[in-house]
Amino acid sequence: MERIHALGEIGKDAEGRRTRLAASDAEKEGRDLVAGWIREAGLELVVDRIGNMFGIWQTAENRQEKPLMTGSHIDTVINAGQYDGCLGVIGGIEVIKTLREGGHKDRKTGCRRRFHQRRGRALFPGYDGFPGLRRRNGSG
Repeated sequence: MERIHALGEIGKDAEGRRTRLAASDAEKEGRDLVAGWIREAGLELVVDRIGNMFGIWQTAENRQEKPLMTGSHIDTVINAGQYDGCLGVIGGIEVIKTLREGGHKDRKTGCRRRFHQRRGRALFPGYDGFPGLRRRNGSG
């Protein structure tokens, strides 16, 4: 919960409204914080050309397997709730971190993702992390 609260503080205004619009300074601050947590969990941080972040857990045993992916987004709508998107991002990091610390060796590559621009399509049409990833993978 500490990480959810820490990320939840980013983008709050004087009245306590939380806003981290995609490509804003607040969203960058949130991305930087999440990137640190990904590295701290021992995952390889990969950022694609539009800003989707991937925390990859790869071992000798799972290197040739397709990844199991989990995650969500950290950008928000105006006056957003604390858990929207963030719970999926932080939960994925915590699950993989716990498995790694317990010595678990998975047959699947773990991949925790943070989609860029999940909420802001109106600002930048066509510049959307999740549908872009789906199109590249032939599923959308």
